Amino acid sequence: MRIRRIEYGSNILRQPLQCQQPFTIIEYLADGTGFAVDFEFEVGADSAPETIDDMSILVDIGHTYNGDLSMALISPAGTTVQLIEFPNTFGTSMGMSILFADGAPELDDPVGFFSPFEPLSNFNGEVANGTWTLQVSDNLAIDQGFVFGGCINFNTSPCETSFSGKTYFDLNSNNTEDDDEPVFANALIENSEDETVFFANSVGEYIRCAEAGPISLSLANIPNYYSSSPPSHDINLETGDAISDLNFALVPEGSVVDLHADMFSMGADRPGFYNSYYVYCTNLGNTCQDDVVLELELDELLDIQDVEGGAASFSDNTATVQLGTLCPMESVTVQVSHWLYDTVSLGTELQSTATLLPTDGDEVAENNTSALTTTVIGSFDPNDKQVSREVIDSEFLDEGKYLTYHIRFQNTGTFYAERVVITDTISEQLDFNTFELLDVSHDVELINDGNQIDFTFDNIFLPDSATNPEGSQGYVRYRIKPNSDFGEGDIIDNTAHIFFDFNEAIVTNTVSTVFGTIVGVPSIAIQPEIYPNPTSKMLHVVSPELATANRYVVTNLIGQRLEQGSLNGGLNTFSIDIENLSPGIYLLHIEGEVGFKPVRWVKQ
Repeated sequence: MRIRRIEYGSNILRQPLQCQQPFTIIEYLADGTGFAVDFEFEVGADSAPETIDDMSILVDIGHTYNGDLSMALISPAGTTVQLIEFPNTFGTSMGMSILFADGAPELDDPVGFFSPFEPLSNFNGEVANGTWTLQVSDNLAIDQGFVFGGCINFNTSPCETSFSGKTYFDLNSNNTEDDDEPVFANALIENSEDETVFFANSVGEYIRCAEAGPISLSLANIPNYYSSSPPSHDINLETGDAISDLNFALVPEGSVVDLHADMFSMGADRPGFYNSYYVYCTNLGNTCQDDVVLELELDELLDIQDVEGGAASFSDNTATVQLGTLCPMESVTVQVSHWLYDTVSLGTELQSTATLLPTDGDEVAENNTSALTTTVIGSFDPNDKQVSREVIDSEFLDEGKYLTYHIRFQNTGTFYAERVVITDTISEQLDFNTFELLDVSHDVELINDGNQIDFTFDNIFLPDSATNPEGSQGYVRYRIKPNSDFGEGDIIDNTAHIFFDFNEAIVTNTVSTVFGTIVGVPSIAIQPEIYPNPTSKMLHVVSPELATANRYVVTNLIGQRLEQGSLNGGLNTFSIDIENLSPGIYLLHIEGEVGFKPVRWVKQ
């Protein structure tokens, strides 16, 4: 699964790219001062043409400074073609995934279709089979990387046809992308002819191989307060076509301010330790808002140590941050570092809020405030997944609300990770076309295969936790709506797989959202009774004062969900079979008509 990148290349070159002769190198490209490193691969006679009439080559490299590199391809006959000359125009960019083909545009970007520095037609007439050599030179000191591989096509085009374009916000409605207008990053584009969807990249650009025939492209996730111009691109592609400038401009509708706060925890709250909360502040509207202020009130058991992201004043557990003007789609991330008192008991729930002001005149004042609930734990798994709601009801669906998912990752190895990929399969109970990427810790590309999304952090060079504890962490946050027919008894489960370089996947915990009855915010928290404690087979639970319990969750002390269940109709007493759990200490969480305190218990 980790070598999938070699088979398909980057997002911009994804299916249906043809690849006759894939080659996988995966070799370290050491820091150099001008010497060449040769990477050899074989092309078999059984699958290669007798002579070369035409060819193209995809090359995939990870490197910390592309501007240092040059590259050549050497045929079995000894002919050398320079693919990239040094010095090149790539500068400080990191990593490249380039399909070299004669007749393509001039080379000016590390990702995409481009002509090589010298023509590949220099190989025409030669025999294809034999040992080919990819020669890569690192011409300056300091930086390093990996050569991953690629593929060669002989006597056929890698794409029958292709099309490309860009998505951007046309804030002044002049049908032109001006320098000060933001791109629509990671736009979700739908081709209604074959019912496929795909993502633009982080700068709003997309390019796709396609089969000949009709296409009908439109934006699937148009933001509120905007319309798409044009609504669609309807074209009949003929073999050999390379259609460009299929752009989508998002044009404002009316004049709207919609500030949005999204608060989340980077780590875990542990007694006597420091942690950081982040608040992603953005203007989802289409009009600028001046004098934006973020007000923070953390739980009284937390003591703020520092605030980054704006001019801030803070004391104890409160802070005020001046953010200035937020224009459409502009965002600021505020980091709040805090300390948890070392006398706090495990299982204690902490309540914190973040509010963006002003709320007067805001289109949706409700989303100006973000509430965060965390549970005090003793240790935690730094690679995990969280969901904003564990229970939703018909009102949640009727109001068109979103579920927010948060995936955290950390490199706990002994060397930096050049590349991190998070594979997340979106439940069929969720509406894929409502997917929105909210925030990420590093530059990311989104690649989808049906409802599976790969969040690809190429050339992230994530340091290890021993070298840089804070810098070794990262995250992805996205939101998506449940399907309208989500109903009684349905459950949305979600698990992520995290790949660091060429290691096996780290599988996160599974988060679940069920359809049920949501009660109001409880004003009290009562202590349920459990027995026996310790126990080895069954855990019996009694709710005092005849308070009804609707659902239970069993977690370990690092917050991983191990057992859960719904209590149809609500119960005052129930039992949980825990025989399959390993001996240790666990927490029982109960949801119901009142607030229940988490209970710690022991499995023998």
